[in-house]
Amino acid sequence: MRDRARAHGAWVVLSTVAGPSGEYQETSGGSGVWSPDGSLVAQAGSAPGETLTVVLG
Repeated sequence: MRDRARAHGAWVVLSTVAGPSGEYQETSGGSGVWSPDGSLVAQAGSAPGETLTVVLG
């Protein structure tokens, strides 16, 4: 996502599953937010229930 943010100069938000989901017993988690320069602003871990709050500016 870092490369996409930097290449397009846009905020990137990725939301992924954490914890078992349907037929997938293991998932990666790691939802995150990257700034237009590609910097990681915030990232959740792989534990179910983690949330992020980011104010885009």
